[in-house]
Amino acid sequence: MGDSPQRRRGGKPGSAPSLAQQAALASGPPRSPRAGAIGGLSAHHGAAPALQGGSRASGLAGVRVERIVRLEDSRGHLAKIAPFAVPGEVYCVSIAPGCSRGHHFHLRTGEWFTSLTGGAVLEITSRKTEESLKLELGGVRVWVPPGLVHAIYAPARQSCLVLALADTIHDPDDVYPWP
Repeated sequence: MGDSPQRRRGGKPGSAPSLAQQAALASGPPRSPRAGAIGGLSAHHGAAPALQGGSRASGLAGVRVERIVRLEDSRGHLAKIAPFAVPGEVYCVSIAPGCSRGHHFHLRTGEWFTSLTGGAVLEITSRKTEESLKLELGGVRVWVPPGLVHAIYAPARQSCLVLALADTIHDPDDVYPWP
């Protein structure tokens, strides 16, 4: 199986990628714009937390952490989880208290992660340098580029619900368990 743009983006072999798919291939992961006040809702955002344990020159280059914009008023709040088009799939992962999921990497798929409920922690590891970092997913979205190992952990006494946004359609042949 070749690694054509159609295969990476879930298209049928022999079909040309759409303009949106071509743009996604050329531009890498979606970037999220900043938001301001909308319709009387006040926006809460700030600088994203610094990466703990990784640097641009490390084996964890490409990992991004972005603060999620949260709009609030007297009725409640709205969180702008993905203020960009998602070229692949969106799915929820539930994790039982004290358990973990993932422990794998993809060669062709990058993913954004954020926690919807619970105190989920995302661990990202470089297969080349074994450098790793752990990030709490509350209030942020984290981009894990292709090639990096990732696992999500729930606290001992709390379940978690995590939202994942992949830049490709799921391909079971692109899931590599680790270790």
